[in-house]
Amino acid sequence: MTLGEGGPPTFRSSRDPIFKRPLPEMHRPNQLRKGTGVSIESQAAKVNQAHRNQIPKETGDSTGSPAAPRLLETPLEVRQHIYELMLDAECKDHLNLLCVNKQIYREGKEYFFRRPLRCRSQVDLIHFVSSRPKTLLGGMVSLHLVLEELDSHVMQPFLASAVSGTPTQTELHPYLVEINRIKCALERLPGLTSLALLKSSSPNKNTPSSIVTTSTLNWAAEKYSNLRSMRIDIEACHLDSLAAFPELTTLRLTGFSETSSVRTAEVLGNLKNLEELHVVGPPQGLQIRQRHGHQIRIVQSVTHQVFERLNPLKRLTLIEVAEPRTEAGIFLSSKMLKALFDVHRESLRMLKISTSATPKPSFVAFLSAFLMATPSMQDLSLTWHNMEVEFVDCFPASIRRLELAVASQVAAQAIVDRLISISYRLRYLRRIKFCIINQVTEASVEGGKEGPLVFSLPIQGLAV
Repeated sequence: MTLGEGGPPTFRSSRDPIFKRPLPEMHRPNQLRKGTGVSIESQAAKVNQAHRNQIPKETGDSTGSPAAPRLLETPLEVRQHIYELMLDAECKDHLNLLCVNKQIYREGKEYFFRRPLRCRSQVDLIHFVSSRPKTLLGGMVSLHLVLEELDSHVMQPFLASAVSGTPTQTELHPYLVEINRIKCALERLPGLTSLALLKSSSPNKNTPSSIVTTSTLNWAAEKYSNLRSMRIDIEACHLDSLAAFPELTTLRLTGFSETSSVRTAEVLGNLKNLEELHVVGPPQGLQIRQRHGHQIRIVQSVTHQVFERLNPLKRLTLIEVAEPRTEAGIFLSSKMLKALFDVHRESLRMLKISTSATPKPSFVAFLSAFLMATPSMQDLSLTWHNMEVEFVDCFPASIRRLELAVASQVAAQAIVDRLISISYRLRYLRRIKFCIINQVTEASVEGGKEGPLVFSLPIQGLAV
């Protein structure tokens, strides 16, 4: 052990050459310093005591450990940003972070409960809430619920009674019983601020009845007045209850429902806080079913009339998935662009337009004029077949991030060359992302070699 002046004792190994050197006279054991009556042992004891006083004691604070981890040494704003980034991580990794100590758990649990609770059916939701404590359920803020049609074995007894003429009570109708079960389950999640009602992706499951989805929406309008985000992927429902969500800022629809476009425009026009709208449709197979006489009550609810009545949006996504051998133009029309120009041109910060079919030339011309007139556009995503290279000339000067669709690396290089030629105008552009939308010719890349679906373009001044 070596005693430094004014510092803590340090230990050296017997293999250390310094250890083999003779100790200075003042460090020899049991030796008194000249002119003092204090032994070196007492000096060492004082130094050890001072060193122990410098070590943080375990005081039973919120950290639960003698020394706070380095994460707690960062500012609170930085830690909150880290907790928010953990939403993109695996759930188990997020849980591991919360288990570090009590303080991190208290700070980060709010962000953890932002992770959506994903229920594959209303049965899963009912089982989940019935087996969890009230305190846990009260902290959940996001729910993704798949609504399924009732199984045939549930409906058969009621139908058999109706056919035989046996009187049955109205409240015992299977649909009403199922609605009450869903309401009771949702009632145990009082803190929801984000709700998504989805339909099953399984081909063996039918879309739920309109009365089930509409009743669930009506009940949510009464109980979740603070809802800020909603997604409705089920077209067999009425949208009138959406007007009862005054705090709604984000909305995603299929663009089709049992509510007319005029009524939908009136309803969505009452959402004064709406900033972000996603329209993804039409629902798969709807047009084919309607051509064969099915689901004729479902109509296109989102038209240019809706955009004329909406408050100015900041973010807009229009994704049109046209049926084979049909032209684009269900959502992507010149009337829609005129409504965007008149109402949303100055407020839009993000615009995403995607279609599985090539847009009409008139739509592309209107879109070019619209983009050149947007003063605040920062994020732009345009994906469709056969986009002309000259179309990039209409991109607004305020653009920062681009996402474009190309058929090959050659087409992407041509677009980049064009952008570089006008870089004096696009001085804020920092990132470009290309999407391959031609037929898949290679599903994976082996051996680290670039294939037709994977490529990079290192260009000075642009991050690709």
